[in-house]
Amino acid sequence: MEIASTRYLPKEVRTTLPDDALKVYDEAFANAKSKYENDPARAHKVAWTAMEQEFYLDDRDDRWKKK
Repeated sequence: MEIASTRYLPKEVRTTLPDDALKVYDEAFANAKSKYENDPARAHKVAWTAMEQEFYLDDRDDRWKKK
């Protein structure tokens, strides 16, 4: 599933995050983008932080999992 805002993420991140995490990222990015119109880097940081609030990277298998 390709989500519009995630196309700016590095390929290894796009292909590593599960669809649910990409959805969280995408929704947060859309909200942050409207708030920080001229600062896409900040919108990305907000979206990434939102995703990390719901998912964690499991060190045992290097996969993102829901908390």
